[in-house]
Amino acid sequence: LGPFITQANQAGTESLTLDERLFYVDLLKAQAIEIDSQTQMLYLMSRTYVDMSTNYVMTRLAGLSKMLAARDDNERNQFLAQLKQETQRTQAAVTGLVTELENFLAKLGGPNADDQAAIEAGQKLLENKL
Repeated sequence: LGPFITQANQAGTESLTLDERLFYVDLLKAQAIEIDSQTQMLYLMSRTYVDMSTNYVMTRLAGLSKMLAARDDNERNQFLAQLKQETQRTQAAVTGLVTELENFLAKLGGPNADDQAAIEAGQKLLENKL
């Protein structure tokens, strides 16, 4: 965002020829497209986090807590069977979400080397904390 603001300020404060103005417009347009792409990527990541947390993780935790609170093995086995069925439905839903997000990512131009480097850096951070 910094380069965008700097170039916008330069374009607005200087007395420029038409060619120079068009040059600045092209620079600003390219940076605006990059900002839009990053914004969409941020939306994708936050939506994924919220969807996974609210729709999948929290219900699994609730199912596990029911198993811990079961009165006997029979009730615990019933909760286990129910949790297994819900987990299979969750797997199907998560697979659908992954497909939807892959399609969305493809519309943004697909993954690039920077994305992969960021993923690997994040994995290293997680490994160091665990």
